Amino acid sequence: MKKNLINCLSSLEDSIKLLNEIGKKCLIVADDNLCLLGTLSDGDVRKAILQGSKLKDNISKIYQSNPFYLNQGFYNQEDIKKIFLEKEYDLIPIVDNNNKIIDTIYLEDVIVSNKNIHTEKLSLPVVIMAGGLGTRLEPFTQILPKALLPLNGKSIIESIITQFTNVGIKEFYLTLNHKSKIIKAYFEDLNLPYNFKYIEEEKALGTAGSLHLLQKSFKTTFFVTNCDILIDTDYSKIVEYHKENNCDLTIVTSTKEFTIPYGACYLDKNNFLDHIKEKPKFSFVVNTGFYLVNPGILSFIPKNKFCNMTDFIKDLKKNNKKVGVYQISEEDWNDIGQWDDYYKSFKK
Repeated sequence: MKKNLINCLSSLEDSIKLLNEIGKKCLIVADDNLCLLGTLSDGDVRKAILQGSKLKDNISKIYQSNPFYLNQGFYNQEDIKKIFLEKEYDLIPIVDNNNKIIDTIYLEDVIVSNKNIHTEKLSLPVVIMAGGLGTRLEPFTQILPKALLPLNGKSIIESIITQFTNVGIKEFYLTLNHKSKIIKAYFEDLNLPYNFKYIEEEKALGTAGSLHLLQKSFKTTFFVTNCDILIDTDYSKIVEYHKENNCDLTIVTSTKEFTIPYGACYLDKNNFLDHIKEKPKFSFVVNTGFYLVNPGILSFIPKNKFCNMTDFIKDLKKNNKKVGVYQISEEDWNDIGQWDDYYKSFKK
């Protein structure tokens, strides 16, 4: 039970790691004596990051300080089931007479559900950016386009498409440039049960430039993904977050931890050694290359000019457009454009 408890002075980074570790959507916030103080959901964490909180900030101001709970011995299974169905809680803490946490009841412990990841059907279009050079995967990409590199019996791009078709999506747009004829020839030989539309760049337009060519293609929000990432999460939750927060664009992000392989020297104000920290670790919220986009903002992308997604997002912010941040665990994101991650995915 203690695995889902987090101290009220813990950091946002600690809460993200614990949520990922236990595979739950909500934590119980406790003091040093394990007394109940509140609850902290993954949504609370994302909201805090969206509002400018840093990973090192503590959670004391963002957790829900008035949680629903039950006292030990004053409930039965039917009561709990009814509460979960009516209130849609993820969990209910159980406390003793001294408000000390003695147990946790999760929704899935009470209500048997057949809903697994990706079961909620979606009908949004998907744009797959497949026109890049794939320089990080050279020399293979000097022969084959990155999108067609093999991954567990199929091409990378087919693996990406499968994740969308699993939720009912059948409308795909492929932006092409580098070795586009090979990609088109590959798909012509397959009898696939979904629709493709090719958007061919006359010249390289960066990671966002080709989206300008799609200005008149969509009347609804659509997904955009790089062709070298696999995102294994509930896409309907991203859509829900995007709508609830009235975002113009939502970036799917993840926490990435980096270790400096040296002893880092920290200096005092006189530039003498203060202390050494051996192999320090740093965590960052990073862009995975996966987005949910409102079609109305495509006008901010310049016509027939090189434009990376970072430039596009910068212009959106300048024009007071709302850019959301939906965070997923590091385990749910695989950047197969990197050799190490590609190799790990290939072996799964």
